[in-house]
Amino acid sequence: GVFGVWLVWGVGLWGFLDEQQRVEATRIYEEELLPEYGDEVALPRAQNRMDQNRRNMTGTRTGSMAVAGRLQIFFPNGDRPSQSGEQFYDPALWDLQILIQYESWQMENLARGRVEIGELEIVEDELDE
Repeated sequence: GVFGVWLVWGVGLWGFLDEQQRVEATRIYEEELLPEYGDEVALPRAQNRMDQNRRNMTGTRTGSMAVAGRLQIFFPNGDRPSQSGEQFYDPALWDLQILIQYESWQMENLARGRVEIGELEIVEDELDE
């Protein structure tokens, strides 16, 4: 699956639990965690929050994209270049399903990484010369 690394990690931990701990962990998961954090409730909640934030863009009360074209978005820590408001508020970037598909694609491709090991090669160190 998409999150195979996390699944293997979780299954590994499951093996350390005794039967009583597994029953309690299952109960906590099903009765406490899923109702609040499961995808069925968390994804709509996250999309609603994203929609609210997008509608509350600077300079408009209605979330009109007409104003977005005149905005320039600067990121406080400076690790990304500035973006126009149209780029930042592009509806596709605020669609949670699209973001999930993209991140799933990334996770699947990260899991497919390959390393090829070639013949041993002795490299002279510059300091030895």
